[in-house]
Amino acid sequence: MQNKSQILIVLTILLLVVFGVFFWTGKTQVQPSPTPVATQTQNKATVEIILSGDNVKKFDIEDFTSGTTALDMTKTVAQVKTQGEGEQAFVTSIEGREAQASKKEFWEFLVNDKQAEVGAGTYKPQSGDKISWRIQTF
Repeated sequence: MQNKSQILIVLTILLLVVFGVFFWTGKTQVQPSPTPVATQTQNKATVEIILSGDNVKKFDIEDFTSGTTALDMTKTVAQVKTQGEGEQAFVTSIEGREAQASKKEFWEFLVNDKQAEVGAGTYKPQSGDKISWRIQTF
């Protein structure tokens, strides 16, 4: 009889442990943290047009669409004339200031104060870029 009592006590303890563990893990189960809402960062860039010595126009462009080219961006803030289109576009005039072939002038395109390695119709500005245009000679 004492054997049956001991078995009953052990079974009761085991059941309590099993239910306790089941209950405890259900309560303390790590809940997945809510997925953070993607923070939308605004794309900001500056377009600087140096028409002559002191005549510099600066434009801050905020929230431009990724995929926009430097040429597209420049055209949103200034009157720009080009030869060719898209990736093949060559800027000939900005704000009425024409690069004069007879003087061997051209509009130089710079990104962050360094001569760009690609054309303005190809370059896609990154947030924080400074796009500059100035007359140069060759």
